[in-house]
Amino acid sequence: MPGFEKAELNGYVDYLYIRDYDRYETKYVLDYPDLKSSRMFWDNVTLGSYAIDLQGTRALPLGMGFGKPDRYGIPLRSFLLKSYDNVIVVGKSVGTTIKAYGSARIMATTAMAAQSIGIILGRETKQNKHLSELTQADFKRIHKYLAKDYKLVVDK
Repeated sequence: MPGFEKAELNGYVDYLYIRDYDRYETKYVLDYPDLKSSRMFWDNVTLGSYAIDLQGTRALPLGMGFGKPDRYGIPLRSFLLKSYDNVIVVGKSVGTTIKAYGSARIMATTAMAAQSIGIILGRETKQNKHLSELTQADFKRIHKYLAKDYKLVVDK
C-alpha cells in the first residue's frame, strides 16, 4: 500500500470493538423507558427508532437485543454538558444510559441532531441566546422553522 512500505505491526489488541467507554453527563440523560414509551421532548433536535442492542463482549459474546422502539425524540439537553454552558457533545457522545445508547448512537440519528443544532446555533445566537437558555416557547418557534425552512420534522 503506497506510503506504508515501512510499516510494522506493533502487536494485537486483546479484544476488538469496544465502542462504549467515555460517558459524559449531560443536562438530560436519555434512558431506555424514554425509547420504549416513544417519548417526545419539548426540545427535540432529532428522532431515533433503531433497534436497541448491546453488542457482544467477553461476558456476553453474542450481544443482546432489547426490542425495537417505534419513534422517540432526543432533546437538545442530551447534547449539552451538565456542568458547562455552551459545550456541545457530538455524535456518539450523546448523553444516554448504556441501554438507550444501543439505539441512540446510530449515525443517522446523531447526524440529524448535528444538523438541527447547527441551524439553531446559526439562528438563535444572532439573538444572543445560549442554547441552555432556550425555552419551550422558543422550541415551538424553532420546530416550526426547522420543518418549514429545512424539512426537519423533529417534534412528532
